[in-house]
Amino acid sequence: MFPISGFTPAIGTGFVAIVFFVAGLIAIYIKKFSGAWRWIYVVTLMVSLYLNVFVLITQSFQKLKFLNPAAPMVGPPFAEPTMTQFAIAQAVTILFFMVFGFFAVRKFRPQTP
Repeated sequence: MFPISGFTPAIGTGFVAIVFFVAGLIAIYIKKFSGAWRWIYVVTLMVSLYLNVFVLITQSFQKLKFLNPAAPMVGPPFAEPTMTQFAIAQAVTILFFMVFGFFAVRKFRPQTP
């Protein structure tokens, strides 16, 4: 359905996200949130989601004309104004995930059966 023409950074990031996601699954289904696995679960799923959002933002800046006027012609080394906008977008995103993740770790309490 989606032709893959070799290994790309997006595919590599996806594999790393899967590793974090599997660690979260271990925390929930095997360790049952015991001890430190409660916060490990939250952190691994936040990192996994962040990596997917990171790829979304990167590919949006590469392929969408309204974010990058030279979209069909350039790859990761963007034009100078677009690079600044890209850096701001990524900084805001990682800040959001760090703040939201901090509060999620502090507030997360699994339900007792």
